[in-house]
Amino acid sequence: MLLGSLALATREQDRSSERRSFLDQLFQTSRKAFPEVEALVYEASTSFNAQAFCIGSQKFVALFGGLAFNRRLGKDGLLFATLHEIGHHLAPGPRLTATSNLSCDCAADRWAVGQGQDVISSCGLALDIKSALEQIETAVSELGGALSVIADCLCSDWARRKAALTSPLPGPLNQCERISNLFGKT
Repeated sequence: MLLGSLALATREQDRSSERRSFLDQLFQTSRKAFPEVEALVYEASTSFNAQAFCIGSQKFVALFGGLAFNRRLGKDGLLFATLHEIGHHLAPGPRLTATSNLSCDCAADRWAVGQGQDVISSCGLALDIKSALEQIETAVSELGGALSVIADCLCSDWARRKAALTSPLPGPLNQCERISNLFGKT
C-alpha cells in the first residue's frame, strides 16, 4: 500500500470529466507500458490509499476512490501512486514477506522513480517526483493525517522516504531498508 495502514477518508472529491479522463489515460498508458498489470479504481472506497494484489496469476493495482479523486492530488501524485503499486509487482529485490510475490515498499519506491518512470515516460507520461510528493503531503495534511508512523520500514518515515525518492538512486536494493538494519539487527 502506498501509505501503509493509513486509512484517511476523503470527503471533497474531484469526480469531474477531466479527472476521469486523466485516470483513463493513466490506466491505458499503464497497460501499454506494463501489460502484465491491470490498473483500476475502487470508486466505492473513500480511503486515501492504493494497493497491489494478485488474484491467481493476475496482477492488479487499485487506486482507492479517496486517492483517485482527491482534489489535492494532481497528475504527478496519481502517476507516482500507480507506479509505486506496479512496482510491488515488478521491482526486483526484497519481498513484503518471505512468502510474498510483492516487493517491499522500499523496492517499489525505487522501481517507481527508476525503471517505472523511464518506461512510462517513453509512453508519453512524465513524472515530476517532487511535485508528486508535495501533492501527497498536502492531501494527507489536509485530511488530518501524519505521514510518519512508527513501523519497521523506513518508508513509513516520510522525511527519509521523500529524501530517498528525490536523491540519485544507489545501486540495486538487496534488502528492505528497515530501521533495524541501521542498528545492525536483522
